[in-house]
Amino acid sequence: MKTIITGHGDVSQTEEAALSDTVGFINKPLQREALEEALEKAFAS
Repeated sequence: MKTIITGHGDVSQTEEAALSDTVGFINKPLQREALEEALEKAFAS
């Protein structure tokens, strides 16, 4: 599992992340809540 944090996210990257084992795709500027949610998903799996 992985969480992607990027400053240059686009639709194709989001689609690729959704089809892989990615539990989070977060665009910068980073929102604390989004990071916490992604970490919770990762540790729950």
